[in-house]
Amino acid sequence: MPKFVLIYVSDEEGRTLEHFYQRSRVWSVPAGKIKQGELPVDAAARELLERTGYAVDPLHLVDEGIEPLLGGEVAFKFKTHKQHLTMVARPGEQGGYATEIRWV
Repeated sequence: MPKFVLIYVSDEEGRTLEHFYQRSRVWSVPAGKIKQGELPVDAAARELLERTGYAVDPLHLVDEGIEPLLGGEVAFKFKTHKQHLTMVARPGEQGGYATEIRWV
């Protein structure tokens, strides 16, 4: 069973939401680890909030299956659209670290 989630968010212009991972110094889609006892869809909503400041109702996260990661791991892949997001915090504020977001 995958231990990670990836969240792909698109906007009306076809761009994808990314955030800056401070430790690895790269831009990528929001992602993170599933906590013990947490459903993957709930982990996706939590990670999106922690990394970007955007809240989303898990009902608006579409399960896209599994995606391979580097190192042989796999992650649950979810997608949603910007129209389902509500900005409730600064990027990274809910996760306890500073970060940036961008649409590419």
